[in-house]
Amino acid sequence: MIVADCGSISRAAARLNIAQPTLSRSIKNLEQQQGVALFDRHGEGVDLTKYGKILYARTQEILNQYERASEEIAYLKGRSKRSLRIAAGDLWGYVHLPSIVRSFLADQPNILIDIEVVDHSSRLDGLRNGTYDLAFGIIDPAMESFYSLSFQKMTAEGFCVYADNSHPLVGRSDINDNELSEYSWVNHRFEFGLYDEATMPHRRDYTLKVNSLLNTLQSISGTDLLISASSGLESLFNTFSLTKICNDKTRPILPSGAIHWDSLDERPDLQKFVALSMEQFSTRKQTG
Repeated sequence: MIVADCGSISRAAARLNIAQPTLSRSIKNLEQQQGVALFDRHGEGVDLTKYGKILYARTQEILNQYERASEEIAYLKGRSKRSLRIAAGDLWGYVHLPSIVRSFLADQPNILIDIEVVDHSSRLDGLRNGTYDLAFGIIDPAMESFYSLSFQKMTAEGFCVYADNSHPLVGRSDINDNELSEYSWVNHRFEFGLYDEATMPHRRDYTLKVNSLLNTLQSISGTDLLISASSGLESLFNTFSLTKICNDKTRPILPSGAIHWDSLDERPDLQKFVALSMEQFSTRKQTG
């Protein structure tokens, strides 16, 4: 697995503190046992073959289950807290979840919450292989059925166009697609990753591609760059002197909420966390 993560046998050998020939022989022996090539070798390193990807995914599941079993044993022996592993999109990780986590821990101090902000596909794959117990974010309806996931909708978010407070379009109420296309854009992977369809009448000129929300905010500050992102991020963007200049009508309004793989019947801690999340969103709607 480390070879796959490193993308290089030499880098993996250095991380494992073993000789590269020794590691190469181990890989060769494993490939002989399976009767297939697990890696494609090329000048820049190695990539998993379709067979290697299967072995990697299943091995990851085994390691995750072993780690979880070790945690449960330690918990029963009174040596550690029970953990709750959550994957979240940027909107949930930076805006929605902090208040929910504070409320949950006030009532459940014996739980260790581990939150990772990752992209859409990593959340779904992580649920499937046991890396995460819960995920929060938007979900492609096609993926919901493909992964056989359970989804509990709590809200829905559209998209807005954001820019630095000094941008020439700030304060305008009549911005059209032609004007938006005159500026350079940031392409991000906060959720699915945004790419223009070939049928869109106004293609956007992407000059910066990022997968980190905080790096994005810092990169846009003081520039004329534009970005299309969730409407729910407006308050966070404002703290970085970025403002909404208009709604992005080219993007869909997507359902967002809690996603999990198996039934939560045997995990009351997960049930409580999801119920608290639902309760907070219900309260926001009533007071909003």
